[in-house]
Amino acid sequence: MASSSIHPFWLASFAFALAVLVGGHSQPLSAQLTRGVISGTVTDPSGGVIVKAQVKIRNRDTNQEREIATNQVGVYRFPAIEPGFYAVEFSSPGFQNKNLDNVRVGPAEEVVLNETLEITGGAVAIEVRETLLPVTGLAKATPTIERSLETNSIQGIPVTAATRDPTALALLAPTAIRGPGFTEISANGQRTRQNNFLIDGTDNNDLLGTVASARIIPEAIAEFQVQTSAYSAEYGRNTGAQVSILTRSGGNALHGEIWEYYRANWLEPVSLLNKRAGFAKAPRFVQHQVGGSLGGALRKDRTFFFGLLEANRRRKFSISA
Repeated sequence: MASSSIHPFWLASFAFALAVLVGGHSQPLSAQLTRGVISGTVTDPSGGVIVKAQVKIRNRDTNQEREIATNQVGVYRFPAIEPGFYAVEFSSPGFQNKNLDNVRVGPAEEVVLNETLEITGGAVAIEVRETLLPVTGLAKATPTIERSLETNSIQGIPVTAATRDPTALALLAPTAIRGPGFTEISANGQRTRQNNFLIDGTDNNDLLGTVASARIIPEAIAEFQVQTSAYSAEYGRNTGAQVSILTRSGGNALHGEIWEYYRANWLEPVSLLNKRAGFAKAPRFVQHQVGGSLGGALRKDRTFFFGLLEANRRRKFSISA
C-alpha cells in the first residue's frame, strides 16, 4: 500500500497561519502612513518639566494599551498608533493624575497634548476632551492642507449616484476643483491625472491612468482623508491630491448595520434628446443597492472581525434588436 506524507514546509506554513488567526492582532498590517502620533510635554504649575512622568494611552475600541515615560526635557511621544479614539492618562509621584477621555487620532495625524499636573497627590483630575474633525485648513503639527471625513459624514453626504464612488469627496478639500478628464479632481492647480489613491496605506492606482483601481463602498470606510499640498515625503508618488481611505475594523463591541440605496428617474422630466427621439416619458431606470455589515470580537481585547457585503440590482429600459 502506497503512503504519502506532507512536506514540513507546508506544515510550518499552516501552523503559522493558524497562530496568526487565533491569537493575532486585530488591526490590519497597514503601512506607516496610515498611523498617527500622540506627543507632547508634561509640566508642573510653575512651567518646569516633569521628568519620568508616566503617560498611558488606551484604545477605546480594543482596550489595547501603551505606556511611556517622559524624557529629560519632559517630552513623550507615541509613534505609529492606529487611528481611533483614545483615553490618555498622566501620572507622577507628588502630582494629581490627569485623564483625557475621547482623544481622537486620525490617519497620519500628530496630536499634541501638552499637559500641566497639579501638585499634591490623591485626587484625580478628569477632563473630557473631544478633538473635532478638521473642516478645512492647516493641521496643527504640520503645514499640510487637508480634509478628513469619518464614517457618519461619508454616509450622510450624497456621492456619485451610479457607482457611489467616494473618491468624488476629494472635491470637498481646499484647493481641489473639478477638472476635465480622468478623475475630474484637480488639486492645487495640478492635472487631474496627478492624484494618488491609497487604501489602508497601500497603492490603489490604475496602471493606465491615475484613477482609483479598486472601488470602496462608503459603508466600508472608517475615515476618508485628502491632502492637497505640503504633505510628507512618503506621499510623493504624484503632485496632486493624496486621497487616503482607511477601512473599518472590528472592536470589542458587537455592531452591525443594513442599508439600501434607491435611485429612480420616474420624477425626472424628459430630456431634450429623448423628446427629439420620440419618447413621451423618460426611459425607465431603477437601481437598488443593498448591503450589510457586522463586526465584533472573536476574543475580547485580542482578536476582532469585520465583514461587509453589497448587492446591486438595476432595471432599465433597453432596445432589443
